[in-house]
Amino acid sequence: MDVSKQLGAKAYVLWGGREGYNTLWNTNLRHELDTLAVFMKLVAAYNKKIGLGQLLLEPKPQVCCVWGGSPTQIHTTPCI
Repeated sequence: MDVSKQLGAKAYVLWGGREGYNTLWNTNLRHELDTLAVFMKLVAAYNKKIGLGQLLLEPKPQVCCVWGGSPTQIHTTPCI
C-alpha cells in the first residue's frame, strides 16, 4: 500500500488468491471469516491513515470454473 501511495495510485486492489484448501469440510469457516474481518479492518484503518484512496476487492467466485487455466488437476477436476 505504501508503494502504491508513493506511485500516485488512487485505489488499491485486495486479491484473495486461493483459499488453501479443496473443500470446506477441512476448515473452520467461522475462524476464517473472523480472521478475514480482522484483516479487512486493519487494511481499512491503515488505508485511512495513509490516505491512499479507494479499496477494491477482486471477487473470486468459482475461480477454476471461470478460468480453466489452473495449474493442477486437483483445482480443475471439481469444475469439469
